[in-house]
Amino acid sequence: MDCVAAVDVGGTTMKGGLVAGDGTLLRVERRPTPRAEGPERVVAAISRFVADLARPGEGARPLAVGLAVPGLVTPTHAIFAAAFGWRDVPAAAFADVDLPVVLGHDVRSAGEAELACGAGGGEVLFLPIGTGIAGAMV
Repeated sequence: MDCVAAVDVGGTTMKGGLVAGDGTLLRVERRPTPRAEGPERVVAAISRFVADLARPGEGARPLAVGLAVPGLVTPTHAIFAAAFGWRDVPAAAFADVDLPVVLGHDVRSAGEAELACGAGGGEVLFLPIGTGIAGAMV
């Protein structure tokens, strides 16, 4: 089954999985975020997680990778994250796989997902509280 590998990087935990086009979760996994070990170790841990998820198997074939990270983010770079200390990390550094990689801000991505799939009815105020606090109004 075609799907995407998706990873949400939090300050404490990374959540990831394989998601089918209809939103069905085909695989779900959590791993600790090694932020105390420095920015390079966090990027390497994310890359390993993505590679593990993107490996075809169990009837699932990932076609792309969606990666949500905190901080200042563009579609091509994680510019800065105070939680991890990284600066100007290209999307490709997070995923050593031969698949398209889409990088997004974690809270904005979650707000957009709630707008598209949730019960908001066209308006959403999303206020996650985790290791950090942020918000998205869509």
